[in-house]
Amino acid sequence: MRQRLSSADIKLINDYSFGKIAKEKLINDFQQNLLCEIDLSESLIEDSFRSADADQADLGYIFHLIQADICGLDINVTLLCRLLLEPWHFHHEDIAFLLEQLQDPIAIEALFATAQKRLPYLDYDSTHQLARKCIKALAAIKTPEAKEKLDALSHAESSIIQEYARRELDRL
Repeated sequence: MRQRLSSADIKLINDYSFGKIAKEKLINDFQQNLLCEIDLSESLIEDSFRSADADQADLGYIFHLIQADICGLDINVTLLCRLLLEPWHFHHEDIAFLLEQLQDPIAIEALFATAQKRLPYLDYDSTHQLARKCIKALAAIKTPEAKEKLDALSHAESSIIQEYARRELDRL
C-alpha cells in the first residue's frame, strides 16, 4: 500500500514553500517516516500526469525539491523534464531555472522543445522569458549537443528568441 501525505503534511509543504514556516518546523512537524521517502514526491508527480492535475504536480514538484534539500536526495531530472514538456501546469519557468542550475545533459531535448513552445498561460509575455530561461539552461550545460540546440534557436522564428540564443552562443 502506497503512503499518502496527510492534510497536515500538505499544509506544512505549502507553508514552507511560501516562507510562512522555517525549515526546522517543517522537519519537526512532518510525518518523519515520509519526509525522506523520495517515491512519495515522485508518485505525486507521476499521478499528476495521468490526471493533468496542476495542483498535484505543483505539490509533488515542491515536495521533491524540499526532499532534495532536507534529505540530500537526488533530483529526478528525467521526471522534471517530462513535467517541463506538459502544458497543463504553471511551473515551467521554475523548472527551466532549476535545470540551468543542475546542468544535466539529459535535459537538453526538453529545454529545446520548451524554448519553442507558446503556452496559453504565458500569452501576456511578449519577451519570451520561458524561452530565455531554457536558452540559459542550454548554455549552462555546455555540451556540443546543447550548443547545436542554441544554434538552431538562433534561427528561430521569433527575433527575440534568436537574440537570446545568439547572446548565449557568444558567451560560450
